[in-house]
Parts: sequence; C-alpha cells; structure tokens
Amino acid sequence: MTNKRMEQGDTEQAQDHDMPEGEEVDMPEKYDEISLKDFAGYSKSMFLYWTEDDFASSFRKMLTLEQFRSEEMQQLYQQYLVSGPSEYVKDLFEHMGISPAKELAAQFYAVMFFFYSMYDGAKDKDEVKKQFETTLDEFTKKLLVGERMTHLFRNLILSWRKTGS
Repeated sequence: MTNKRMEQGDTEQAQDHDMPEGEEVDMPEKYDEISLKDFAGYSKSMFLYWTEDDFASSFRKMLTLEQFRSEEMQQLYQQYLVSGPSEYVKDLFEHMGISPAKELAAQFYAVMFFFYSMYDGAKDKDEVKKQFETTLDEFTKKLLVGERMTHLFRNLILSWRKTGS
C-alpha cells in the first residue's frame, strides 16, 4: 500500500510539472520535450515534496533506516532515492544533449541528496531551502553553459569538415 501511494505521488509530481512519469523506453518523445528550465523547476518541486510532504518525507526517512534491515527495503530505497532518480536524471540529460550525462546526473543528484539530509537536521529549514535553490540555480547555469559550448563546438567541427579546412 505504501509503495503504491509513493508511485502515485511521484506520478502526480511528474504530471504536475509536465515531466515524463515513466521510463524513457516507454515515452521517448516526452523526454525529448524537456528543457533544462523545466527540469530545474521540477527538481525544486521534488525537493519540497520529499522534505515537506508528510507522507513522502516519512517514507524517505523510513527507507533510509530500513534499507539495512531487509532486501525489499534496500530495493525500494534504491528505486526512490538512489539509482532510480539518478537514472531518470541521466536519461533526461541525454535527451537534452548534456554530456557526460551519467557523471553530471550523479553530481546533480548528489546535491539533491545532500540537501535532503541538511534539511532534516536544520533548525532554519527556510535557509536550507534557499541554499538548495541557489545551488541548483548555479548548477543549472553551469550545465547551460556547457550545453551551449558543446553545441558551438559541434557546429564549428561540422563547419570545418564541410570546408575541408
């Protein structure tokens, strides 16, 4: 029951932000439509969901503790809080042309995961939210610059190949 409720919550969050709610193989066209701006907004919303929604926050904390007690809880922990989100971000980055997608997805999700922990222990939770948003905005800017540079270099190489110089 708890797992189904989490799946429903995740799906609703994705739908509310016009993000793919399934795997890439099931909806590649949806992945192709996502911009970095869309992704950043969704990520901020997911941070609030996982930290401020009573059910999602309790579920996250429960999985963090229970992952060491049973294989089932370890799998759920991976699905919702580690490999699942990291793979989702990697797939989105690949479709956005952000490279290296796997490494940047790990870096991005490390920020999310770190701030979940900071939020849980903070007295001033609003300050942690601000820090998270600032960090996410800076990370997104760096990705955008990298994406533009990659596009520029690709165009230069293609131009160079066409002219034979």
